[in-house]
Amino acid sequence: GPQMNKKVMRRLQQSPLAGEQRRYVEHRGAYDPHARLRDMDLMGIDQVMIIPTMLVANFPFIENVEGAYALARAYNDWVRDYCAAAPDRLYPAAFLPLQSPHYTCEELDRVAARGFRVALIRPIDARGKYPNYILPGLTGGAPTNTMDKVFRKLEETGIVLGMHTF
Repeated sequence: GPQMNKKVMRRLQQSPLAGEQRRYVEHRGAYDPHARLRDMDLMGIDQVMIIPTMLVANFPFIENVEGAYALARAYNDWVRDYCAAAPDRLYPAAFLPLQSPHYTCEELDRVAARGFRVALIRPIDARGKYPNYILPGLTGGAPTNTMDKVFRKLEETGIVLGMHTF
């Protein structure tokens, strides 16, 4: 929320708070778009891109490919609905299930059809798979099963690739 930082949050969490104070540190703007808009107004912010911070931090470590795909679709549906509260101020960033280039391309087609302009990946070496793997390795594989397919789909759909590095 406005004027909050880790030091202030830590102090508040260790103090007895009144009801209004508890509601303030709850960060309702994380799940209520109208609360987010009030926070933005207090901070003088006109527009924001909604980025799934906790998802970005943990998603690359999901091992179940179908589970990752389902979670990405569910998040992307949620963020689209969240941003619909103020489409001129809140912009959704889709999250991609990089566990499978095939599912990533399917999700890119799906979010492009729903009006997303940006999709995110996190460039880290999670489970030995850095997301710039374009060519097949010495152990086999084909270019259609690599990130080459994803980068081509991004170009085809016109969606901007956002790299959230942390």
